[in-house]
Amino acid sequence: MSGLKHTMAAIPGGNTRRTYGTAHWDGSRWYARIQDSLLDARWLDPIQPLQGGKIVIDLTNDGMGQSTALVVGAYSD
Repeated sequence: MSGLKHTMAAIPGGNTRRTYGTAHWDGSRWYARIQDSLLDARWLDPIQPLQGGKIVIDLTNDGMGQSTALVVGAYSD
């Protein structure tokens, strides 16, 4: 998870950064994977993730030590 800590530290408080990752199903719930980090994320409805599917994630730092991840969609090359 150290890569995620560096990513979140690079986002000034009160700002959002868009990044890209993949969907990950662990057998009981969906996560957003960014590099080697699994994030507990909210997913916009009606996104229907696929294991390993490419996703767009907005990471928000509220400036008070809290951060959130929101999966806003899927994409293809």
